[in-house]
Amino acid sequence: MKNPQIMEMNRKLVLFIYFIGIIISLHAEAPELRNVMPNSWRKVTKLTAAEEQTFVRENRAVFAKTKGIIRLDLFFTEQDVSKYKHYSIYKQQVGIDTFYRVLWTENEKPDFLSPNISFWQNLLYKGIVVGEASYFALVATQNSHLGVFYSLDIISDNKGKAKGILKTFVSMHIEWSNNREKVWDIVSREKGQLSGGVYGWYYLMEEALKKAAGKEYLVIEIDGSDCLVDPNIPLRYGLQNAFDGDPSTSYVENTNDDLLVIKLAVKDITRKKIAIINGYAQDMPLYKDNNRIKTIRLYYPRSSKFYDIELADNTLRWQFIETNDCDIRTTEIYRGEKYNDTCISEYNLYTDRYGWLFGDIDE
Repeated sequence: MKNPQIMEMNRKLVLFIYFIGIIISLHAEAPELRNVMPNSWRKVTKLTAAEEQTFVRENRAVFAKTKGIIRLDLFFTEQDVSKYKHYSIYKQQVGIDTFYRVLWTENEKPDFLSPNISFWQNLLYKGIVVGEASYFALVATQNSHLGVFYSLDIISDNKGKAKGILKTFVSMHIEWSNNREKVWDIVSREKGQLSGGVYGWYYLMEEALKKAAGKEYLVIEIDGSDCLVDPNIPLRYGLQNAFDGDPSTSYVENTNDDLLVIKLAVKDITRKKIAIINGYAQDMPLYKDNNRIKTIRLYYPRSSKFYDIELADNTLRWQFIETNDCDIRTTEIYRGEKYNDTCISEYNLYTDRYGWLFGDIDE
């Protein structure tokens, strides 16, 4: 029989560690990363030189892997990593869970605020590399180069633990305006605005650990409409914003008809309902300035029919829909007063096995 006093002490210890983690996370900030990690720079802290040396010494095996992993871009073309010889290490606390980000760069003192910065990022958890991604990978195409910018984001639940790892990218056609200095311009455009393609993969933590161990794992693939691109912060309006648990960020489409689509490839998981925070929900003025979704088309397999569901307007709260469909297909929009881009701040999916996939929601 378990001792109630010991159980209570353990409970208090867990709560203490959790709140310490929250306090640490509130003070975490790396402003030099704000252009390359718009969703995470406030959540990470750069290790000091002494802390980096200690980390490398105590984690030799996994640190060696951060440089030795074969990096492949989205077209499975091996990237040249020989030029990346310098590293920076950042710590991210998610409640009681501790992650480290190892960034490999070409220069000893990289300028992460430069639009031409490129680096490799490795995400470490419990002594294992659970995610890796490039930033500004170049892929040659027939007519131009494709610039690919990856984001690695940790999705958390409301119990102070990491829920999963979200890897997304924004890709755009670019050309060199100054080839000698490698200064580039984005040439992908729609509605007279810069535009980028998006895609993503989401791994629940147990699946990410399986993947890292070379075991069979489950991945949720996410596809969406092209997004608006800020040339100084390429990931600013990307797909990750719809799943990061932060209503102040928004996935902003850039399509010729202003309609927004999000598709999830979810296997072997029973879906129950979806939840949406519509529009650019940072505040009501920004919400009204931009387009937001009026109706979405959902498929109901029992009747083999599609139904249009209307969302409420002028609200920054969660809206819930009972459905086993997991795709959003916009059919109508509420027009913005200033901009012609359609936005969605948050999207989540409730399942019988995992609950809310992209972080918990208090209904």
